[in-house]
Amino acid sequence: MNHTFDTVDYKTAEAEFFLRAMADAGMDMFAFQCYLSAYLSASRSTTLALQQFKHLPGFNQWYQPHQESLRNDPVAKYLHGLRNDHVHGGPYPIRGGRFSRGQASYFFDEQLGIPALEELDIVSICRHHFVTLLEIVLDCYIVLGVHIDPQQHYTKEHFAVL
Repeated sequence: MNHTFDTVDYKTAEAEFFLRAMADAGMDMFAFQCYLSAYLSASRSTTLALQQFKHLPGFNQWYQPHQESLRNDPVAKYLHGLRNDHVHGGPYPIRGGRFSRGQASYFFDEQLGIPALEELDIVSICRHHFVTLLEIVLDCYIVLGVHIDPQQHYTKEHFAVL
């Protein structure tokens, strides 16, 4: 199968779509749970889509530090574990919510072990994770752009290097 970097862009946009949907779900806990499940899968699919480009020159050297960073990031590690557990039949990881004046905030049923994030709701934690993913995708455009982005590939400067 021939992959283009559009797949990474679409998976990133999909994760953003479900993150926005979670934020807009309000007091509909069922909808929120569905969007959380979809966000967990889409965010994981973003990194899997990136890994489809391991054949590119310099990819492994570029991706290895990002992969290690994700492994060491408590939020990424927690969400990855939730996704794996949930996809394989685990329960929704929501403890409950806080509802006030038409607004809803939902909370994970476990503590993350990250003092700065302990009081944050699920949307805020997922937003933090999404920014991390965006930083990785952006860095890919910067470092490997001539291999994945036609606007960087088809330039006088790139052809001069060749």
